[in-house]
Amino acid sequence: MRPFALAVRERLRPTDRLSLLTVDEEIPLIFYVGRHVPLATGRPEELGTGYYLLDQRRWEEWAGPRGWEEVLRSGHVFSRHRRDLVLVRRR
Repeated sequence: MRPFALAVRERLRPTDRLSLLTVDEEIPLIFYVGRHVPLATGRPEELGTGYYLLDQRRWEEWAGPRGWEEVLRSGHVFSRHRRDLVLVRRR
């Protein structure tokens, strides 16, 4: 979790909008990213522009929706409690 969160922090500017689309990773991720990261809900077409963190399985189920791009992928986590995450961007 920590290496991925630090990579996200390095990649984004403080003014970039960042939201979580997963509730399971909220506290550790926010701690290491070092900023307020609100929880967002909705389908891809309902979400506004900005960066989003979600689990890789959900991203793959979305099947590359129009206007979205993958920015950064976490390494595989060998855990029953944590999911592999991805940082995506909606333009």
